[in-house]
Amino acid sequence: MKITLDKKTITVPEGSTVGSVLDTEVVLLAELNNGFSDVDAHLAEGDVLETYDASTREGYVIYKQTLIHVLSRAVKKLFPKRRLCVRQSVNKSTYFEILPQVESCEENAAKLYEAMAQIIKAGEKCEMQGKYYMCASNTAAVAVFDVIAYDGGFLLRYPNRYSGGKIPPVQESLRLHKILVSNREWNEKVAVGSVSELNEAIRKGTIKDVINLAEGLAEKRIIQIADEIASRRDVRIVLVAGPSGSGKTSFSSRLRMHLRINGIKTELISMDNYFKDARTLFDGDGKRDFESVEALDYELLSRHLSELIRGEEIQMPIFDFVNARRSSETIPMKVAREEIIIMEGIHALNEKTTLLVEKGNKYKVYCGAFSSIAFDDENIISATDVRLIRRLVRDAAFRNADADYTFELWEDVRESEYTNIFPFENEADDVFNSALVYELAAMKHSAQALLSRVSKESPYHLTALRLLRLLSFFEPMDTVPIPPTSVVREFIGGSTIID
Repeated sequence: MKITLDKKTITVPEGSTVGSVLDTEVVLLAELNNGFSDVDAHLAEGDVLETYDASTREGYVIYKQTLIHVLSRAVKKLFPKRRLCVRQSVNKSTYFEILPQVESCEENAAKLYEAMAQIIKAGEKCEMQGKYYMCASNTAAVAVFDVIAYDGGFLLRYPNRYSGGKIPPVQESLRLHKILVSNREWNEKVAVGSVSELNEAIRKGTIKDVINLAEGLAEKRIIQIADEIASRRDVRIVLVAGPSGSGKTSFSSRLRMHLRINGIKTELISMDNYFKDARTLFDGDGKRDFESVEALDYELLSRHLSELIRGEEIQMPIFDFVNARRSSETIPMKVAREEIIIMEGIHALNEKTTLLVEKGNKYKVYCGAFSSIAFDDENIISATDVRLIRRLVRDAAFRNADADYTFELWEDVRESEYTNIFPFENEADDVFNSALVYELAAMKHSAQALLSRVSKESPYHLTALRLLRLLSFFEPMDTVPIPPTSVVREFIGGSTIID
């Protein structure tokens, strides 16, 4: 019988299964007739089969989840009386602990690696359809990995979509890691630490307390950052960077308010006004590229910032996004000695944009949305998925865009993050985590409506199905109690602090 495999027609024996026609040591996910497929599913005449490896969006997700599954098996084998606790992503890896804490993490990292390698070499099977996430059917498909000791625990390391099948090098990120640990511990002690606890709060009607506590923590962190900036007499520019959907705009507005409470006036500069003429912005594939730092006239931007600090007046350019070029008009701008400039943008931490500004005059903040809630000890919620759902909801609310539009943009956004944002996150003086434990419940209805309209023929159909599955575990909640200053309002609407 004839089937279509990865857009090519092939002939296979009758009674063939999905697994019998695939190399399961490479293929992580099989899509049969626009739906997830188990390797044991039988094929029929005319079936359409698509496969995904680690270089694909959904393949990467399954690669990581399968490694966590293998890790769980190894921990049970080596430490049968201890508990595996998978924490947040850090350093493009997954941080985990074994509790009670094991001694000599370096030695045990090597033992864990060897135990996992044995499981993978044996090609042990695992259930594709887990309770929360899917795994590869064959553990042999996740052979490239590493385990290293890290800050009292371990990092599970693996390739990403943009590392050419290799594990990217470790970067220093202890400051970011410790802030995330602190945030998680606070949630577990004071608010909610798991999806089941959140759902219980929604059902019992105590969700308002969760909202107030979560928002209170966020406000406390912003106040701390504002107070730190106010204590540094030489700071003239606050630079706010972070990936798409991280809540940079809301954070910057709230920070500005708390600086005013400290008696400090602020001026905002939009980095977007320093884009070059779009006719000059093309990547290697001939597409216009607004993501690269080279899309900015960073030499002019750096000079203008230096001149403003010296008390000089500048003529700030205006970028005309309709015509994708710089306007002939400019905005005269001058700041007083006691004022602070706030500049937000994805390249704000890149030294090229502020090269002429003295280090002591700059205060850098990295804004992220590091998910602070999990299903259980071994099933965390991806921060990337949280940001993507934020973007889906916001694009629909403010750009009248469907999910396919956001998914298409997201491909370029994610690639750019690995080049233009993540390498600079450790340059920050402080980190703000904008994730809120209740936000997926708040966005559930809007996101589900968008995702359910993604057609089976869409190249993003599987991503939509996976996100729908993620959201299905959350109880929906009333959004009325969410304060108008919340970062969630930046995405669902009703914010009083941003335009």
